[in-house]
Amino acid sequence: MKKFIKFLIIPAIWLASCEKSLDIVPESFVSTENFFNTQAEIEVALNAIYEVQFSGSPYQAGYNEYWRHCFLGTDESTSNQNLNTNDYPTHYNETSSSIKYVQGLWSTCFVGVNRANVFLENIDKSKSITEDQRTIYRGEATFLRAYYLFMLTQWFGDIPLPKESSKSLKGVQRAFTPTKEVYDFVISEMEKAQDLLKLRPATALTFNEKVSQTAVQGMLARVCLFAAGYPVNDTKRYADASMWAQKVIASGLHHLNPDYDQVFIDHSSNIYDNTNRETLWQLTPISNANLQALGTTLREQYIPRVGLTASRGIWGADQGFERTNPRAYYTYAAGDIRRDWNIAPFYISNASSIKPTDINPMIYFPYNASKWNREPGKWRRYYETHTTFSGPISAQAFPLLRYSDVLLMYAEAEAHENGPLSPGTIGMTPVDAVNLVRRRGYGEARGAKGVATITLTSPGSGYTTQPECTFVSTPGNRKLRTQTVPVNQRPYLNEDARATGIVTSGAISGIELYDMGEGYVIPPTVIVGTPFAPNTVYTAGKQVVNNGNLYTVTVAGTSGNVAPTNASGTFVSGTTTFTYAGVAATAVANFASADLTPAMASAGNFLKTIQDERLRELAFECLRRQDLKRWGILVSTVKRIGIEAGAGSEELNSNGTKLYGAYAAPSTALGNLNANVNIFTTGPNNITEIDNLLPIPNSEIIANKLAKQNPGY
Repeated sequence: MKKFIKFLIIPAIWLASCEKSLDIVPESFVSTENFFNTQAEIEVALNAIYEVQFSGSPYQAGYNEYWRHCFLGTDESTSNQNLNTNDYPTHYNETSSSIKYVQGLWSTCFVGVNRANVFLENIDKSKSITEDQRTIYRGEATFLRAYYLFMLTQWFGDIPLPKESSKSLKGVQRAFTPTKEVYDFVISEMEKAQDLLKLRPATALTFNEKVSQTAVQGMLARVCLFAAGYPVNDTKRYADASMWAQKVIASGLHHLNPDYDQVFIDHSSNIYDNTNRETLWQLTPISNANLQALGTTLREQYIPRVGLTASRGIWGADQGFERTNPRAYYTYAAGDIRRDWNIAPFYISNASSIKPTDINPMIYFPYNASKWNREPGKWRRYYETHTTFSGPISAQAFPLLRYSDVLLMYAEAEAHENGPLSPGTIGMTPVDAVNLVRRRGYGEARGAKGVATITLTSPGSGYTTQPECTFVSTPGNRKLRTQTVPVNQRPYLNEDARATGIVTSGAISGIELYDMGEGYVIPPTVIVGTPFAPNTVYTAGKQVVNNGNLYTVTVAGTSGNVAPTNASGTFVSGTTTFTYAGVAATAVANFASADLTPAMASAGNFLKTIQDERLRELAFECLRRQDLKRWGILVSTVKRIGIEAGAGSEELNSNGTKLYGAYAAPSTALGNLNANVNIFTTGPNNITEIDNLLPIPNSEIIANKLAKQNPGY
């Protein structure tokens, strides 16, 4: 029996430091007879429970590789990996024999459950720790066991519910527990854990890899919301979800970072925001060079697989295997600067002319470019602190729970129980909570917004090509974010707004804003065209604006220091001749208010408001698919994507949905994997109601005589 127990906990891991939970190096076989004696041994065993979220052979990819494939395939995004030779749940191709993504998720979570059981059965052995330490350790293990059971029942429905460690092969024969009973147990255990962790407030930690009391309370709000929704429909849990979310809010320990982008820059840079503590719990792969020297490898988080495709220099290696859906893009309203951070408005040039040290090889999509197949920009490798990159291995942190999610969960649950204008017990209405999230998303929290719309005030004349607009701010108008120290040679600067003027018969008939920019304290001045610049090389046909006039370069050359001001004829500046073309168009930039409109805040529309706001705020954080399921709209939403991806019209349908234009096949750093396959129609063509659950893996069906397969598999 001892050998079997050793095998179950063999991946237990050794701390290089007891202060940060995931700075870890693999250790050899251990047994319970001579373990759990010292604090260091207890930390090893505890970290082994956390570690399963990175597990996955052969790449140790964990949450953002094997697990992540289960979360994709919605109106948020899908996978760009080869569709003809995979069994990815993201494309609803999974079967009970899918080893990587079905059996892998199943077995990994149960490994975590068993490690927690072993820990809880042995934590009382140590005489070298204080009772307060023992209480905290027990709280962590109790929570983690419940968390893995929550993940399992989310994905598989009825599951075995082991409450003690496996001690013999008989332990493999386990009856399945109904989903509602699993949720009841998970909630009960998490409630116990948050009480045990009252000695571990968020202020007691300087890092986010381990859970605090409020992290557990926030996760309780999530679990209760799922128990209240489909398929369990235990609606009394809405009140519980509201209560637990309110406990986090009332603690006063967590706040929104005023700068939305900075949250994810911190994840990329391994920075802990111990002022706002917006991220309550995160995963962070090891990146310590000393640990690597001991022979360990980075725990690959594979953010590089879901970011901006790149392969050169300071941009790192990024394979770009996640592609965004236009429905997500169009969910953002004018002025919501989260859109252009979450869904990158550019791609990174890998052309041979780009040097590895080039700082800005970013190529922005034109205003009329397809919104299909853009890439997530939420985590950007050029903010990593490495000076060199080793393939796709990344130290990017990944959030499991953020305070904005807590606010939105409170808003949803409290509104369901008492309406959008209920103050709860904390004096904050659901509408207030959503507005807090939105105000940060629009830049209002940091007093620096993006351009929402552009109003054309005069059409001008003489335009021969569609001009790019230039946005000019007065001194001090731009407000930079908190992190301005260069990372990998590239300091972060706020992005400028981008817009193109539409020319009709020489005049500007409209202006298309395709990047809202950010950091503007007051609306910037809009110049419809390119301003004249001294000592600049100009080609023939180029048009420039100066002093309210539009000029066309009729003789190429280099401009001098004096700009043209003539209202007719030609003007020579340097070696360049500028010919008067007409009057420059004028336009005004506008901001937008973030607050919900009365219609969005109404009781009849509030659930739809929450559904859209969660997509906007929590994009690519592995929440959307299960959210759609608990709302009972996963299948209908995904099927609708197939219609949108197969159509070529920009017209609105009678039900308000939009056909998002012609689909274009994507390519990646590994080549064009799906030239003949529409990656956004594959999943919708496959999905049926059975896909609300994953199949029970064959390995369990074969080994466990009491196992039962989910319907339809």
